[in-house]
Amino acid sequence: MAGVERNLTLSAVVRRLPEVEQELVRLRFVEGLTQLEIAERVGRSQMQISRMLARSLDRLRGWVSEDPAA
Repeated sequence: MAGVERNLTLSAVVRRLPEVEQELVRLRFVEGLTQLEIAERVGRSQMQISRMLARSLDRLRGWVSEDPAA
């Protein structure tokens, strides 16, 4: 049950990200693509993807620590 609640919380928090960042997070953590594979798919450099994912994950961590029930 805790796993279901955690997934629901993560889904809700991820939806707060801009659509582009949601897609990057999905490609990385749901589809399991590497940063290079994501970069090739979306037409950006691996370094851009790395920075965007880092920024997205920082936002997610902040939101979850602000309000664990987010």
